[in-house]
Amino acid sequence: MEHWRNLSLFKKFIFGMLAIIGVLLLPELAFFMQVGGIELIFGFMVMYIQSIRTWLEIKRQSFKRIINTIYASLLSTTAFKPRMFYLQTAFCVIAFVVTGSISLSMVFFMPGMLLNNLSV
Repeated sequence: MEHWRNLSLFKKFIFGMLAIIGVLLLPELAFFMQVGGIELIFGFMVMYIQSIRTWLEIKRQSFKRIINTIYASLLSTTAFKPRMFYLQTAFCVIAFVVTGSISLSMVFFMPGMLLNNLSV
């Protein structure tokens, strides 16, 4: 890596702006700036980025696991099995034709969603 005094003015400006943004987001870096300089700040920013990246990876895996669980439960529900779905759809259409209300006709989908394992 180049020494600080050998950097161009543009590179110094970019590094300075990154340091200011880092100090605004992580106030403890201001102390490190006074004690160790800009090299120490960028070292600690890399350490923070690594821990944030690890945290984000854990959250992504957790989200993926939750989505897979939801998908598996939706596939096993009786509301999505053809005979139950056709029955609920028929009742929904009949209720819509008789009442003319979409919200009232959607009530016929609720038993299959709420009692999905009991309506086998």
